[in-house]
Parts: sequence; C-alpha cells; structure tokens
Amino acid sequence: MHDKFCIIDLEYIMHGSYNWSKNAMSNNETLATALDKDFVKKFADEFMFLYNAHKHD
Repeated sequence: MHDKFCIIDLEYIMHGSYNWSKNAMSNNETLATALDKDFVKKFADEFMFLYNAHKHD
C-alpha cells in the first residue's frame, strides 16, 4: 500500500492510496477525508518529519 495525503489550509485532509489520474477510477483505490484540525495536525507533523528527513537527498 502506498499512502498519500493532501493537507488544505491546515484544516482539511485527504488521504489514502488514491492516485490522481484517470486510471484511479478503475483501480481499487481508497480516499478518506476529514475536517478536523487535530487530525490534520498529525499529518502536518508527519509531512514535516518526512520533509526534514529527506530534504538533503
């Protein structure tokens, strides 16, 4: 499973395996959304961790 996420305005999260392409409509992809600032913060923290861990790669 390859999870992706999109954070909008630190208030809204979209996450799952969904690929943003035409093929995604015919694949078994997942996409969940949430409008929950505390939940979004967990993803924002994870993004910053990944960014900082790999910014010099």
